[in-house]
Amino acid sequence: YMNVEDLTYKVTRMPGNVVVKEKLKAATYSEMFDSDELAVYYYNVTAFNDTIEGASANSNSIKIGEALDPRRILRIRLL
Repeated sequence: YMNVEDLTYKVTRMPGNVVVKEKLKAATYSEMFDSDELAVYYYNVTAFNDTIEGASANSNSIKIGEALDPRRILRIRLL
């Protein structure tokens, strides 16, 4: 028997294995990123029903940020 009222999720951001949310009741999660650097992230989601841990699954991956940071462009002067 599974009580859906006890269903929660643990959301872990990859890479880095950073737990961003535990005991999440909602079936969605969103997060804002401050970095402009190019990065690829995905999330590992584990379902829990009370104290019973279910299987984990990975989300789709997403690329964020700029591919080239203009502040890091090497500029040279030709004679």
